Amino acid sequence: MNLLILPSSLSFLSSILVGVYVFSKNPKKIQNISFAAALLSFAIIEFGNFMFFYSLDRGGGIFWIKISLVGIALIPPTWTFFSIVFARRDALELIVKWRTYLSVISFICLVFIISVLFSDLAVKSISIRMGDIIISIGKAGYYFNIVLLLSIILIIVNFENTFRQSKGIEKWQIKYAVVGIIIGFCFFIYSISETLLYSFMRVKLMIGGSFIILMVNLVLFFSIIRHRLLDVNVFISRQIIYRSISILAVGTYLLFTGTVIELTRFFGEDIKLFLRPVAIFIAMAFFGALVLSERTRRKIQIFVNKNFFANKYDYRYVWTEFTEKISYDLNLSEMLPKMLEVISNTMWVLRISIWLLDEEREQFYVVSTLNLPEKINNEINKGNSLLRYLKEKEDILDLSAIGEKEKFIYEENKYLFDLMKAKLIVPLIAKNTLIGFLTLGQEITGERFTEEDFELLRTFGNQAASIILNTKLSEKLIASQQMESLSKISSFIIHDLKNLVSTLSLIVQNSKTHFENPEFQKDVLWTISDTVGKMNNLIIKLSSSPKDLEYKFENVNIKNIIEETFEELKLEKNPKLKLTKIYGDEKKEYSIKGDLKALKKVFLNIFLNSLQSFPKGEGEIKVFLEKKEGEYSVEISDNGCGISKDFLEKYIFKPFKTTKKDGLGIGLYQCKTIINAHKGSLDVKSVEGFGTKFIINLPF
Repeated sequence: MNLLILPSSLSFLSSILVGVYVFSKNPKKIQNISFAAALLSFAIIEFGNFMFFYSLDRGGGIFWIKISLVGIALIPPTWTFFSIVFARRDALELIVKWRTYLSVISFICLVFIISVLFSDLAVKSISIRMGDIIISIGKAGYYFNIVLLLSIILIIVNFENTFRQSKGIEKWQIKYAVVGIIIGFCFFIYSISETLLYSFMRVKLMIGGSFIILMVNLVLFFSIIRHRLLDVNVFISRQIIYRSISILAVGTYLLFTGTVIELTRFFGEDIKLFLRPVAIFIAMAFFGALVLSERTRRKIQIFVNKNFFANKYDYRYVWTEFTEKISYDLNLSEMLPKMLEVISNTMWVLRISIWLLDEEREQFYVVSTLNLPEKINNEINKGNSLLRYLKEKEDILDLSAIGEKEKFIYEENKYLFDLMKAKLIVPLIAKNTLIGFLTLGQEITGERFTEEDFELLRTFGNQAASIILNTKLSEKLIASQQMESLSKISSFIIHDLKNLVSTLSLIVQNSKTHFENPEFQKDVLWTISDTVGKMNNLIIKLSSSPKDLEYKFENVNIKNIIEETFEELKLEKNPKLKLTKIYGDEKKEYSIKGDLKALKKVFLNIFLNSLQSFPKGEGEIKVFLEKKEGEYSVEISDNGCGISKDFLEKYIFKPFKTTKKDGLGIGLYQCKTIINAHKGSLDVKSVEGFGTKFIINLPF
């Protein structure tokens, strides 16, 4: 058996099996589809390699090399697409943003595939040189390798950015997969760089590539099974992209590779050529692991800050990030996780929690955590020694350096501190009141916190306490406004119910003289049924939110609304009332855009006010409707008791102000509100003892 086929056969099978497994788990998810497509490119490469080694003694080797090149040509579009959507919360938005690049690179790869399959521009010949099988490439192959190199660099940058932006458990879930993928593509960069230097590909390097792809597949499968790799969601910030180190690392590597290859020209030994890719791969694996290690990066940052800068932190950047992320959130549930994230990123602490005071229960409880158990039901009573210490000292408690006086605090709260993995307790004090505290775990490098760390945390604590207090006050204000809105709506509804009761009262009064009349009896039944329906509607409205009580504008006829109100109140059948109606044009439709029910309330309120203004229940109501320039004008006048000049000037449209003994002072306020919503106007003229005139103007 030809042992050369073993690595490529194993790589081919692993690519197919892992790809099919992931696709079958969720064939509709974009991440699963793109992952399977990416592994398909590896499968085609390894299938071509397998058949090439199998046919070495049988001829036809160039054809299978071309098949392998087809798989390589699929790497830029498939792996770029996967690197875009991998673990991203905004995957669909990113696809739209990258569509132009994906289209261009796909077209270039398609052209190269055509040149590979139907010409000799990509592969020229196969020969034996320096004890190795050499595959010479043509101009198309050379230029495509340049495109491939740039594409792979971009793919590495995308994966690096995803990894660097991930936090806590998300980073742990994707760490091995990202490291494996980046290391695998580093080998591709090495292989491409050699191909560009010598214009040929070495078969021994292809064997090494098969081993690398096999290892990458195993790492990916491990991450999928153990860490639910494709169920992670990360959002990439612009700052992370700006700080990407992949391009610098690849540039350094290419310089290093060129130097190594030039040096190897002096040593023509076959064994060194074979071992060189393995040695470089191990070095790049070490370099990649070092670069992606949070602890290493933090130590480097500390070293740079200590030796090259006066301050450990860039306070302007830290403060800008803190205020931008937090200041504009009015909701505590949205703001607190952002606050913890900023503090965690700044202080390099993975585990952090925030506790706030429940004023009603007089206890402190955990409201938000980062990389800690989601459900923590512990509560701390106001008499706890920890709270007494924070109130008295108004300073940070360092649990790693507590003295004899503070030991009892640790002993009393040991379970809580262990649960929170706490090393520091930072008080949140606003207006001389302890409103909460932060718990911070160990710094990621294991270094002890310095006085500069404490100073920054004190500032964080003071600012956070102020923001939290203001946010709580804002939430209370919003709740108060909602209650005020509900009270206002309730007042309107109660007044409407009072009007309906007045309607029923009129029926009772008229029934004393007209009850024997069959037609009157029919009217009574209809009116009672209609009134009950309206009362039910008001009850429904009372249980609805203010949003459910918005106006519904449609084409309505003002004249018809007035007539329907007459009918509802039985004004034309009231023997004690003289009703005069004057319409500018009897045949004209006085049509506007308005809310039918709301406008009817306006006329109902005004007519009831007129009826209630008659001292002995007898009087006259005049209604005059006419068209003016751009609006309809309705004048409703009566000869009732009128309104005093003082009340007219000061209180006429104010809520809860009334001249009636049993009134609520809501009717005219409600009328004014409705007319304003229709962009109209409502005015009142009155002389006490002689009557009142209401003037309504509604635009059409």
